[in-house]
Amino acid sequence: MRKLLLLLLVLLLSVWLGLQIAADPGYALFTYRGWSIEMPLWLAFAADLILFFILYSLIRLIIGIRRLSR
Repeated sequence: MRKLLLLLLVLLLSVWLGLQIAADPGYALFTYRGWSIEMPLWLAFAADLILFFILYSLIRLIIGIRRLSR
């Protein structure tokens, strides 16, 4: 029963977030030396999260490999 309620809560939050994104997607503009990247704000946020988890996993992997030698 708890799993069902948790699933329902996640579904409701997902729908709410989707409606918020559709109502006002925002805008992110990154410029550097004549180059510019434009994207919706939610996409920039998702890309930041993915990049964070990749870098975090890579650092943890390097630390784990260093500890193996000890």
